[in-house]
Amino acid sequence: MKSTKVKLTAFLTGLIIVLLSCEKVVPTVLTTEITNVNDYSATIDCTVTDEGSEPVIERGVCWSSMYESPTINGFRTIDGKGAGAFTSNIYNLNPETIYCVRAYATNSIGTGYGDSLCFKTSPPIGDPPNQGILKK
Repeated sequence: MKSTKVKLTAFLTGLIIVLLSCEKVVPTVLTTEITNVNDYSATIDCTVTDEGSEPVIERGVCWSSMYESPTINGFRTIDGKGAGAFTSNIYNLNPETIYCVRAYATNSIGTGYGDSLCFKTSPPIGDPPNQGILKK
């Protein structure tokens, strides 16, 4: 009887360890640097450092002029998939406005976000360029 309890306990302990090691994880992403800020656009450098439990199926940058922690439910770019460094360009911004941006990466488990970085666009120097339609 004691042998059966020990075997059952060992089996359940092993099962718990296996289940815990199968934890589903979203990607890890860094918002690295903001460059080329002007009156209507900016460039953001980012890196997906870990795809998590599943491959990254979408990556990019989300931004907002109202929230310090923007999400993919607002304005965003789509800049490919997979791990590694990427650059995102955001357009059609308003002059002299503070924006917060952060990188994101999505796998089948969910979306991971980098830290938010904020910047202010410069005063207007001309008409805004036509950069096409943005995803919102």
